[in-house]
Amino acid sequence: MYGRYPPRHALSYIWDSRLAAGTALDNAYSSRVKVIVLRSGPAEVGRWVEERRNLYEDWRRVVGSDPPRLAGVAIMTDTDDTGERAVAYYDALTLATRD
Repeated sequence: MYGRYPPRHALSYIWDSRLAAGTALDNAYSSRVKVIVLRSGPAEVGRWVEERRNLYEDWRRVVGSDPPRLAGVAIMTDTDDTGERAVAYYDALTLATRD
C-alpha cells in the first residue's frame, strides 16, 4: 500500500525456545528483517521480565549502517511456525532519545 514492506529493514526482538540469547539472524521470511534473541528457554516463563535496548546500537550491529528515522513499533506474541502456544502481557513501553 505504501511501498516496499518492510521499509528497508526491521528489527525483531524475540524470546526463543532454542536459540541462545544474543543470537542475531535473518528472519525466516525476509533478509530485511533482522532477529535478535533477547531471552531463551523456559527459565523465566511465568515471570515479569524487563528489557532495555539501545535501538540505535542494535540496528548498527545487525544491519551495519546508521538507522533511518523510526517508522513504527509493533508489540506481538507469535509462536510462528513452531506449533507451540504462548501468552504474553506487556506493560510500560517507553521510547527515549539517546541523550
